[in-house]
Amino acid sequence: MSDFTDRECRLEQIEHTIASCDSDLVIVDHADDVLSHFSNDPAVTRHSLRAVYMSLKQMATRYEVPI
Repeated sequence: MSDFTDRECRLEQIEHTIASCDSDLVIVDHADDVLSHFSNDPAVTRHSLRAVYMSLKQMATRYEVPI
């Protein structure tokens, strides 16, 4: 389990946590707060959110765990 309530959270950190734990379910609360490589550009906020959700879907497939 990882808790990022007091600091920023990036997709890479979520993937590292998933890879290092044996889990049956992963819950990412407030996925809209997760940072992606688009996060620094306010002009592409919608694309940033899409990138986060698409990355989480890919991780679910890669690690065979529902996210």
